[in-house]
Formats: sequence, C-alpha cells, structure tokens
Amino acid sequence: MEEIRCAKCKKKIGEGELKKFEFYCPRCSAFNSLVRAIEPQPSAPREPRKESECGSTSPKF
Repeated sequence: MEEIRCAKCKKKIGEGELKKFEFYCPRCSAFNSLVRAIEPQPSAPREPRKESECGSTSPKF
C-alpha cells in the first residue's frame, strides 16, 4: 500500500492502492487528482515444450 497525500501541503489523506482518486484537501482546500497506472502482474515463465509433447514435424511413412 502507498500513502495518499495532498500534493500542495503534504497532509496524509489515507493509505491504499488506487487507479484514480480525486479529492479536496481538508487542510488547504487544494483539489487533487491522482491517477496511477496499474502494472500487470508478471506471469510465471513457461517451460519450453519437449519435442515429444509437440509432436514430430517430419512425416513418418
């Protein structure tokens, strides 16, 4: 979690994870608009397939 603070007076408003958050600071009345890009969770790396799982590419007669 990250701290959410007023950009002008740095008063702590709260904590959390956000995508978009807009508020007026109760201390200095500044309007704040916070937008964060949410990074996708990295997927687990896949193991390469073995040739026996893929099937043979050469025709068998």
